[in-house]
Amino acid sequence: TGLTPGFYNVRYAAKEGYSVGKDATVEVPAYGEQAAPTGLVGVAPTSAANDDGKIIGTTKALEYKLSTVTEYVYASDVEIVGLVPGIYQVRYAAKEGFNAGRAADVIVPAFTAEQAAPTGLQGVAPTSAANNDGRITGTATALEYKLSSVTNYVYAPDKEITGLIPGTYQVRYAAKEGYKASPATDI
Repeated sequence: TGLTPGFYNVRYAAKEGYSVGKDATVEVPAYGEQAAPTGLVGVAPTSAANDDGKIIGTTKALEYKLSTVTEYVYASDVEIVGLVPGIYQVRYAAKEGFNAGRAADVIVPAFTAEQAAPTGLQGVAPTSAANNDGRITGTATALEYKLSSVTNYVYAPDKEITGLIPGTYQVRYAAKEGYKASPATDI
């Protein structure tokens, strides 16, 4: 009690056998104000029509709007459905004795379709003692590849990848607008 309005970091104190907990930021709003809602999750639409996204974790006390629109609309209980991708501002609606709350931004991502793993690829072993002229044939510029022990993918050239050392390479279709990266094919 006796806290002034503002943001506070709260955590569990360390005790025998336990480390200190992670900080959580808690807002104490001023009298007549409402904190921004928490626990809201944007869910992508389930088809390329991009018209059935949703925000879950809402209550009837909230209102929302797409960030490019000026007017708020009252939320439904539990979840808001029928949303297009975008950034939505969600806040507690004004009520007797309280102004509308501070808005929380919730992102409803765009639908992303699956791509099949690439096929028709062939690994060719290095031909010299230098072990640095291996190849993967059958590639296209829509693919990306990496040595299995490496973290990042690089884009593949058209037709074949050259200058490879021995090892297992993972090749996949790169993510593109409306599509996730495909599962990788090991070569």
